[in-house]
Amino acid sequence: MPLVGGKSYVLKGWYRGSVATKASLCSVSGKGQYIWSEAIGPSEEWIPFEWRFTVENAETPLLVAMRLGSVGDAYFDDLSLEVVK
Repeated sequence: MPLVGGKSYVLKGWYRGSVATKASLCSVSGKGQYIWSEAIGPSEEWIPFEWRFTVENAETPLLVAMRLGSVGDAYFDDLSLEVVK
Protein backbone atom coordinates (compact mmCIF):
# COMPACT_ATOMS: atom_id res chain seq x y z
CA MET A 1 0.00 0.00 0.00
CA PRO A 2 1.43 3.43 -0.84
CA LEU A 3 2.27 5.50 2.24
CA VAL A 4 1.38 9.19 1.98
CA GLY A 5 3.37 12.02 3.59
CA GLY A 6 1.56 13.70 6.48
CA LYS A 7 -0.75 10.72 7.10
CA SER A 8 -0.69 8.54 10.21
CA TYR A 9 -0.86 4.75 10.14
CA VAL A 10 -1.22 1.88 12.57
CA LEU A 11 0.52 -1.49 12.19
CA LYS A 12 -1.19 -4.23 14.22
CA GLY A 13 -0.63 -7.91 14.66
CA TRP A 14 0.36 -10.77 16.91
CA TYR A 15 3.90 -11.75 17.92
CA ARG A 16 5.56 -14.78 19.53
CA GLY A 17 9.30 -15.42 19.74
CA SER A 18 12.49 -15.87 21.70
CA VAL A 19 13.93 -12.39 21.01
CA ALA A 20 12.61 -8.86 20.98
CA THR A 21 11.77 -7.33 17.63
CA LYS A 22 10.88 -3.85 16.39
CA ALA A 23 8.95 -2.47 13.45
CA SER A 24 10.61 0.22 11.33
CA LEU A 25 9.72 2.76 8.68
CA CYS A 26 12.38 3.85 6.19
CA SER A 27 12.92 4.64 2.53
CA VAL A 28 14.56 2.10 0.24
CA SER A 29 17.67 4.30 0.03
CA GLY A 30 17.81 4.76 3.83
CA LYS A 31 17.70 8.56 3.50
CA GLY A 32 15.26 10.82 5.31
CA GLN A 33 12.93 9.64 8.05
CA TYR A 34 13.93 6.40 9.77
CA ILE A 35 11.85 5.48 12.81
CA TRP A 36 11.45 2.45 15.04
CA SER A 37 8.65 1.11 17.21
CA GLU A 38 9.13 0.23 20.85
CA ALA A 39 10.46 -3.29 21.42
CA ILE A 40 7.94 -6.12 20.98
CA GLY A 41 8.55 -9.24 23.06
CA PRO A 42 10.16 -11.62 23.71
CA SER A 43 7.17 -13.80 24.60
CA GLU A 44 6.54 -17.55 24.60
CA GLU A 45 2.81 -16.85 24.13
CA TRP A 46 1.11 -14.94 21.31
CA ILE A 47 0.82 -11.26 22.28
CA PRO A 48 -0.88 -8.43 20.40
CA PHE A 49 1.07 -5.35 19.34
CA GLU A 50 0.21 -2.01 17.80
CA TRP A 51 2.51 0.70 16.41
CA ARG A 52 1.28 4.14 15.33
CA PHE A 53 3.47 6.37 13.20
CA THR A 54 3.24 9.42 10.93
CA VAL A 55 4.97 9.56 7.55
CA GLU A 56 7.21 12.62 7.27
CA ASN A 57 9.59 11.25 4.64
CA ALA A 58 8.92 12.55 1.13
CA GLU A 59 11.18 9.94 -0.49
CA THR A 60 9.56 6.86 -2.02
CA PRO A 61 9.21 3.98 -1.94
CA LEU A 62 8.85 3.59 1.82
CA LEU A 63 9.17 0.28 3.64
CA VAL A 64 7.53 -0.95 6.82
CA ALA A 65 9.51 -3.90 8.15
CA MET A 66 9.75 -6.20 11.18
CA ARG A 67 13.35 -6.50 12.34
CA LEU A 68 15.28 -8.60 14.86
CA GLY A 69 18.06 -7.13 16.98
CA SER A 70 19.68 -10.49 17.68
CA VAL A 71 19.68 -14.13 16.60
CA GLY A 72 16.52 -16.00 17.54
CA ASP A 73 13.00 -16.88 16.50
CA ALA A 74 10.20 -14.42 15.76
CA TYR A 75 6.74 -15.23 14.42
CA PHE A 76 4.02 -12.83 13.28
CA ASP A 77 0.38 -13.43 12.50
CA ASP A 78 -2.63 -11.43 11.32
CA LEU A 79 -0.62 -8.29 10.38
CA SER A 80 -2.55 -5.25 9.17
CA LEU A 81 -1.55 -1.73 8.15
CA GLU A 82 -4.28 0.92 8.14
CA VAL A 83 -4.60 4.68 7.81
CA VAL A 84 -5.53 6.30 11.14
CA LYS A 85 -8.78 8.21 10.76
